[in-house]
Amino acid sequence: MEKYKQVSLEIKKLLVVWDENVECPSPDEFLLDVTEFLKKKGLEHDMGKIYVGDKIRKAITENLKLTGSCGVACNRLLAKVCADLTSQMHRLT
Repeated sequence: MEKYKQVSLEIKKLLVVWDENVECPSPDEFLLDVTEFLKKKGLEHDMGKIYVGDKIRKAITENLKLTGSCGVACNRLLAKVCADLTSQMHRLT
């Protein structure tokens, strides 16, 4: 369990790039509001949102050698559904 908590903290440190107020309701779930990041970078369009979601997943994979799913949506519930869908899609490929 200690290793699990440590990895969770490392992931959270990576995620503050996109949202300094990242929330962690459980050790393996992180909630970010990337709205301001998207605005600052001019990525408010759909492809920008996809790009940011992909960058988040790649940062975790490259830095920690872990896989994860990421959902970007207008609210947390939809984002969670999107994350679940991307997770299922990656299992199929």
